[in-house]
Amino acid sequence: MKSVVHILAVIFCFTLWSNTVSATHIMGGEITWECAGNGDYIFQLHFYRDCNGFEVNTNAENLRVWNHPTVSSISLPFQERIDISPTCTPVGGASQITCGTGAQAGSGPGAVEKVIYRSEPINLSGIPPEEGWVFTYENFSRSGNLSNIQSPLTYGMSIRAIMYAAPDAESGTCVDNSPVFLQDPYVVSCTGEPYSYNPHGVDPDRDSLVFRWAEPLNDFIGEEYNPPIFPEVVPFETGYSFDNPTPDQSFNANNVPAALDAVTGAFTFTSFTQGDFATKIQLDAYRLGHKIATIEREIQLVVLSCSGDNNPPSITPPFAGGTSFEIEVLAGEEVAFDFVTEDTDLLQDGSPQSVTISASGLAYGSGFTDPNDGCHVLPCATLSQTLPITGTSTAATRFEWQTSCDHLLDATGNALDQMQYLFVFKVEDDFCSVPQVRYETVTVTLVNSDVLPAPEISC
Repeated sequence: MKSVVHILAVIFCFTLWSNTVSATHIMGGEITWECAGNGDYIFQLHFYRDCNGFEVNTNAENLRVWNHPTVSSISLPFQERIDISPTCTPVGGASQITCGTGAQAGSGPGAVEKVIYRSEPINLSGIPPEEGWVFTYENFSRSGNLSNIQSPLTYGMSIRAIMYAAPDAESGTCVDNSPVFLQDPYVVSCTGEPYSYNPHGVDPDRDSLVFRWAEPLNDFIGEEYNPPIFPEVVPFETGYSFDNPTPDQSFNANNVPAALDAVTGAFTFTSFTQGDFATKIQLDAYRLGHKIATIEREIQLVVLSCSGDNNPPSITPPFAGGTSFEIEVLAGEEVAFDFVTEDTDLLQDGSPQSVTISASGLAYGSGFTDPNDGCHVLPCATLSQTLPITGTSTAATRFEWQTSCDHLLDATGNALDQMQYLFVFKVEDDFCSVPQVRYETVTVTLVNSDVLPAPEISC
């Protein structure tokens, strides 16, 4: 049975809903952890907030801990808040979507803020049991604008992360960093435009990763969690499901259903149907065949009917004569290419658009320019300039990476036959209110030179 606190929260939310379309604020979140260097863990919560709703807690949030013998909660003090609404150049009467300032400063659909909470170092004694140590964050309620969730105002949200025993686990010692997402959520897009996004999930320890769809969960504020039975799954509207969260052809013959690449994490769909859609992906990390970590990211996507004629920037593939974003090389060889993007569309006042390049990847050096510092394994990959790079109608940068055999070592120090490195580039124009955004994933597969195919024998 729901607690009195939760019931009162529902009543309070409905009271506010009668006065405003967007009285709620939860759009998603994720929980991650990292090794502090002395055996302790540091936990981090990213909370994604609809700026048109309630203000957020700027003191601290708590993670609840399950299956651990002594630790039941972890305090995460507030760190910072970042407006991740679409950025553009408002000219010719066009307006910009922004969070602004203050509790009710959102400027309409798509105004989103990332709020970061971070714990002090904490020691977790023991080794996780078979079902893992489970970390949860709960909040109430979801946005009433959601199109794919039944009665969304009556449901909250739970975000989980699970730490399992690693093959090299030692009691009271941090031996594994969780996977992390390097790219912020891409929330706002236009009807009829292909949505293509890569959250760039990576593992700092170079463990193997698998992406999959996950079920959005209700909150369980004031209640106990009995993994994996509770919390309850949030029900979807007819025509939607957790692994089909955006409109398919049953809503419009031109829609392209959502697809998630289990290896790269790339997420695509095309919707001619306007609305807000709850989506959730799960990222599992494996070491020597054992699952050792699970993190989740839930995010509410906003598909708007946009005005104006605007196309996404073009990108020239760097390999195979301008036809591919993938390359395979022997470890020890250098990888170098020019990354070039162009956008010849105009802003509302007839002036040229600006195009901006940003990027993510664990192998980059400090500031994207230092080959000798900032990455986990030297030498680091570099770009010719510190990011972001913005140009009028076109922008470009030079990628260089001197690979080595050390880049083939896994989390336990063993050399693999091959290892794949992903470098995600984000390119966006500055058209208002919703700029066109494009993500491309450059895949570099390093191959161990000791593992070569047998030569053909010709007699």
